[in-house]
Amino acid sequence: MMFRLATYILLGCGLIHTADAADDLAAAFGKGKTSGNARVYYFTKDFSDTAPQLIDQRAVSLGGKLHFETDPLAGITGGVSFYTANGLGLNPDNPAEVDATLPGKTINVLGEAYVQYSSSTMDFTLGRQEITTPFAHQSDARMIPVTFEAASFNYNLSALSIGANYLTKVKDRVSDRFVNTGLYATTLYRVVAPTDTDGIPVLSLIYDDKSAKFQVWNYYLSDLFNLAFIQGDYIFNAKNVKPFVSAQFVREWDVGSHLLGQVDSTAYGVLVGIKKGQSGLTAGFNYVPFQAGAFRNGGILSPYTFATDPLYTTSMTAGLVEKSTAFAGKAYKIGGSYALKSWLLLVSYAKYDLNDNPGGKNSSEVDFDATYNFQGWLKGLSARNRLGVVNSQVAPEKLIYNRIQLQYKF
Repeated sequence: MMFRLATYILLGCGLIHTADAADDLAAAFGKGKTSGNARVYYFTKDFSDTAPQLIDQRAVSLGGKLHFETDPLAGITGGVSFYTANGLGLNPDNPAEVDATLPGKTINVLGEAYVQYSSSTMDFTLGRQEITTPFAHQSDARMIPVTFEAASFNYNLSALSIGANYLTKVKDRVSDRFVNTGLYATTLYRVVAPTDTDGIPVLSLIYDDKSAKFQVWNYYLSDLFNLAFIQGDYIFNAKNVKPFVSAQFVREWDVGSHLLGQVDSTAYGVLVGIKKGQSGLTAGFNYVPFQAGAFRNGGILSPYTFATDPLYTTSMTAGLVEKSTAFAGKAYKIGGSYALKSWLLLVSYAKYDLNDNPGGKNSSEVDFDATYNFQGWLKGLSARNRLGVVNSQVAPEKLIYNRIQLQYKF
């Protein structure tokens, strides 16, 4: 519906008959801007010998994004983005040996097609689009990001920002189909037969004066659950190295037809650290209490983030949201970053101490991340290697996950 409405608006703009309007419309397209990226990614998953039933996986893909946006016409712009991923016939014939999350198959999709109105204080976007919110966003760690069919509104007044979004459909990272948000969530959680629901209203209030930031978000997933998220950040005023502290709170409860049964989830988090430019050190903690009788033992539900949720302790491969032996427990994470000329180096260690009562098994993850950004005539090109080493009491969780990512932005 959102996609069709945005299309009708664009077509309507093209049916204006006055010569001046036609000239203006032609100029809006003629002065439009093209941008995007080209990517070559190669992923490998090596499972521990303690889980011989699991087959090592690999996948390579070539693709990227081509985006076009018109020049503003009376504050209105239109944009489209085409995404593609292609395995080039280089991936294993046996599907079990392919890392399907890259993906290893060919996908071509018109991931964005929107109309946007912008002024000095507000913007409104309608249609297929990339959304940037804590619990629904691009999750752009693969070839193709997550996009939504949605209406999004933001109003900015000095340090205060008010947002309202309505999400109706989602396209995940390995699909060319937009599906109802409720259908996607009920398919993921496998509790009831996959079911369409009404869209997801998302409301936000953000105050940001550079040194202090406070944000409140609320997501209403019709007939599933309500998600409330609060986070506050404060950066201390210092000349060189800047200390900072952050705290977060998540609360979820079932609503409407209660398709997931009893949802009763809570998460607390604290993060402290110091930073200087892109370099810094952090230490984070999250606690998700066990709730007997609740869906997933009271674990946090985040169906649209794909291991990129905003909890401080989420690692490259997973976090508390994905730890399926219990979903509830404590997590600790320390990390460091160092920027030197064209290099950005990241390292982190996380430990997941899951609740024993439902049979939770503990695990840990060490992540290494190195990015080199080329300069000169190769500016826009970057080479990145991400390595995650997972050790777990659950044999199938033990793995070494390596991701080589070459990207050129234009």
